[in-house]
Amino acid sequence: MRIHYFFLIASVLIIVGCSGHGSHPVTPNPPQNPVAVAKADSIPRATNIPISFSGSNSYDPDGGDIKLFEWDWNNDGTYDETGENVVHSWSEFGTYPVQLRVTDDDLQVDMLDKPLSVEIATVNPVSYAEADPNPQAQHFPVSFSGSKSHDPDGGEIQLFEWDWNSDGICDDTGENVDHTWDVPGTYLVQLRVTDDEGQVDIMDFPLQVEIAGSIDGNLIWAKHAGGENSSYSDLGYAIATLSDNSIVVTGVFEGSATFGLGAPN
Repeated sequence: MRIHYFFLIASVLIIVGCSGHGSHPVTPNPPQNPVAVAKADSIPRATNIPISFSGSNSYDPDGGDIKLFEWDWNNDGTYDETGENVVHSWSEFGTYPVQLRVTDDDLQVDMLDKPLSVEIATVNPVSYAEADPNPQAQHFPVSFSGSKSHDPDGGEIQLFEWDWNSDGICDDTGENVDHTWDVPGTYLVQLRVTDDEGQVDIMDFPLQVEIAGSIDGNLIWAKHAGGENSSYSDLGYAIATLSDNSIVVTGVFEGSATFGLGAPN
C-alpha cells in the first residue's frame, strides 16, 4: 500500500511539471532602409537644355512607400529640389555630381552609394547662309544673310564671318551683308559663325553663287516674256540670249527662255 501511494505522488509531480504554459514576447523585425535609384535623360546634355531626372526606380524592401525624393544638383549636402520626377539645367559646361535622397513611410532614409555623374558639354552653333538674287550679273550686289543660323543650346550667335571664295580667309563680317563680283563665274561662299560660348561652325557645303557676264557697247533690252510684239520692258540686271544668239540685258529668270522680235518662245 505504501508503494502504490509513492508512485501516485511521483505521477502527480510529473504531470504538474509538464503542465506549465508560459508565453514569450515576439520581437518584430526592424524596418529596412529604402533603396535610392536615380536616372537621367540620355539626350545630348548641353548648357541651358533641360534634363529630366527620375527616382521612380527607388523602392522600399519591406513593402512600404517612398514618401520623399530630394535632389542635390552638385552633391554639396544641400538638397535643392524635391519630387519623384524633376527637370534641371546648368548654365555652364562641366561635370556635375547629382545626389538623390529618399525617405520611406517609416522615416527610414537612403541615398545613392555614388552620385549620378552628369556631363554638360558645349554644343556647336549651326551655320546657315542665303543669297539673293542668285544668279546675279557681274557688277551688281548679291545680298547675303546668316539670320537662319542658330545655337541649339539657346545661346546667341555673336559673330558672322563671310569668305567670298572659300579660301579660308574671312573677307567680311555681319549677319546681313552685300557683295559684288566683277568677274563672271561660279563662286563658293562660306559662312563661319561663333556663339556666345566661343563655339564655331561652318556650313557643311559652301553656298554656290552664279555670277553672269555682260557685254560692252550698246545693249538691247529683251522683250518682256509673254508681252505683245511691240512691248519691251526694262526688267532688271540678268542676261538672256535671243534666238539669233545675241546677248541682251533682261530680267532675272529661273530656268531658260528664248526671245526674238516676235512672240517669245
